[in-house]
Amino acid sequence: VVGGSGGAGASTLAAALATTAVRGGSRALLLDLDPWGGGIDLLVGAEERSGLRWPDLSRATGRLNGQGLRDALPTVDGLPVLTWDRSDATEVGYEAARGVVDAAVASSELVVVDLPRAGGDPAGYACSRADALVLVVPAEVRAVVAARRVLATYRPFVDDVGVVVRTPSPSGLVGREVADSLGVPLLTELRSERAVAAAADRGEPPSARRRGALHDACVDLLDRSAPAGR
Repeated sequence: VVGGSGGAGASTLAAALATTAVRGGSRALLLDLDPWGGGIDLLVGAEERSGLRWPDLSRATGRLNGQGLRDALPTVDGLPVLTWDRSDATEVGYEAARGVVDAAVASSELVVVDLPRAGGDPAGYACSRADALVLVVPAEVRAVVAARRVLATYRPFVDDVGVVVRTPSPSGLVGREVADSLGVPLLTELRSERAVAAAADRGEPPSARRRGALHDACVDLLDRSAPAGR
């Protein structure tokens, strides 16, 4: 999941997808690869939980044990989360990112990755392992222009790309127009909810309410991405 512009809500959607998946019985893991995002642990209430964070793994080399990684991460309601601590941004080496992503994929049914808009080698590798990329774009002209650059950054790594359009639009743009402008399928329109922002400030997972536009969008996206028979 990646934001097409600043403040698009990609981290919120990523956290909501992962928590909704776990609640539905999936063995999921939430991976934060955006060092400038403030820490996705704050969105799921994991900031006080003990466990490894990126500064502990940023120079790891070689293969990592998948179950060992899951067991070592901060966990909230069955969801392991790998994110940053409150120190200065730590550079994650390519080898470390590859080892972590591979271990996460090997030990999980679903890995949700919060990607940085600027790309980079670690993010590119994560995207190359992805089944799909979800681009989150506010229904605003400048956001669409910015999203084209983000899309160009990641498009070489993954074939299946779709857009979630955040509404309402100040200029009347609709989701289909945004998707057509970007040349990718429209996954859904997602209306902003004040309750979601308030819950995030309280450290409550963004889909904890189990109702509303965000919850419904996550259920729909997960249903569409699930393999046949699951």
